[in-house]
Amino acid sequence: MSLLNKKKYEGACALFYDYEIRNKEGKLIKKQKLTESKSFVKAFIQILALNIGSLTISIIDTENIVRTITATRTCEMTGSANLSTRGLVVGSGLNAVTINDYQLQTKIAHGITAGTLQYGASTVALPSFTTTTGTIIVTRVFSNGSGNTITINEIGIYAFCSNSSRYFCVARDIPTPIVLANGEQLTLNYTIGVTIWKNQKSKN
Repeated sequence: MSLLNKKKYEGACALFYDYEIRNKEGKLIKKQKLTESKSFVKAFIQILALNIGSLTISIIDTENIVRTITATRTCEMTGSANLSTRGLVVGSGLNAVTINDYQLQTKIAHGITAGTLQYGASTVALPSFTTTTGTIIVTRVFSNGSGNTITINEIGIYAFCSNSSRYFCVARDIPTPIVLANGEQLTLNYTIGVTIWKNQKSKN
C-alpha cells in the first residue's frame, strides 16, 4: 500500500480507490492505480460516532429524509448482487463533491437496459496489516450489458445501518471519467487505511 506509506498519511485515516476494466473475454484493458479519495462526507463521521458512543444523531439518508438514530453497532458496506442501494455505487453526475452530499447526483441503476449496469455483490475483505498500516478493501464488479457504452463520472459508498434499516452515503468521488463499453466489466475497489507515525520518539 505505497500511498499509505507516504509522509502525508502518517497518523491519518485515509480513503483511496482503484479499478480495472476487462473486456467480455476477461482480458485486462485498463488498470487505474491507487488514487487518493478526497471525499469522505458528513454521514461517515456521524455514523462513526454512532458506532463508538451512546449518542443520538440526526442524519440525512439517501432519500433526503432526516433520520434520528440512536447508537448503532452495525453499519454495513456489503450488498448482494443486483442490489444498488448499498455498498459501492456508481453514477453519471458531474456536480462537485460537498461535505453535505447524501447521495450520488445521478446513480446508475442495476439492469441490462439502456443506461444501466449490472451490480455484482459488494464485498468487504478482512483487514490486512503491515508494521505501520492497516487497511480494509471494499470491492464490487459492475458489468455493462446495456447494449451501449456507459460513462461513469461519480463513484461512492452507501452504508446500511441495520438498527434503522436506512441507507447513508459515506463517500463520493468524481474520478476521471470511466468509459465502459458494452460487454465490459469494471472492478472497483475502495480502500480505507490507517497509519502510525514511523519515527515516534518518547517525549519523556
